[in-house]
Amino acid sequence: MPVSRFVLTSGLHLYAQSRSEAQFQYDEIFGHDCYKVAGLRPNAVVVDVGANIGLYTLFVKQHNPDAHIYAFEPIPESAEAFEKNILLHGLRDVRLTRCGIGAQPEPRAPFTYYPNTPGNSTRYPEQKQLQIDLLTHRHPRLDYRSEYRAEIVSAPIEPLSAVLPSSPVIDLLKVDAEGAELDILIGVKDRDWQRIKRVVLEVQDVDRHLAKIASLLTDRGYVAEVRPSPMIEPELRTFLVTASR
Repeated sequence: MPVSRFVLTSGLHLYAQSRSEAQFQYDEIFGHDCYKVAGLRPNAVVVDVGANIGLYTLFVKQHNPDAHIYAFEPIPESAEAFEKNILLHGLRDVRLTRCGIGAQPEPRAPFTYYPNTPGNSTRYPEQKQLQIDLLTHRHPRLDYRSEYRAEIVSAPIEPLSAVLPSSPVIDLLKVDAEGAELDILIGVKDRDWQRIKRVVLEVQDVDRHLAKIASLLTDRGYVAEVRPSPMIEPELRTFLVTASR
């Protein structure tokens, strides 16, 4: 689906592949404050992994206009929309890197890209089956299997420690990577954890990912708070984790 310019119900203009998905993400981020930014210091350094079309970056800049944002997005069309949105809204001190983040470097890793629902694009398409089955069961007249028609795209993968900014403090690390969250955290070296003051991420609890991530963060000195993701069906077992020192 090509990148197009839309107007959301709030009046916000932005580029996206899907207006309905962009509206959902806007409501999630701006309406429910899923990835909290309260308390960020002036000139905060924010790392946005799974930046998608840039709505979280827009949200951070709305609250902290002088924040320095380092964003990462591997899906080409989503990265294109991100760059257009940064230009559209005249945002400064935003740097996008077109790559995925993982435990180990890979020059060309496959991603499953859903043109009709691009925010669900993932390295782990098997984890999307629960979502597809639930939607198909609840809305049998709608063809969700076609909605999740997939294409394969490739992008490089880098460990997070290899691409983190060199600033002494990283105020906030946000992760929304459709199943790759544990891989991303594993790619942070011990020396870098001390620089990261707060972590916020969305996790679908498959294969005990939630417990593994909470344990990893606790072992590195964080206090983790877990709450259900407010706009996602409980059957999908999706949670928001906020971890602070």
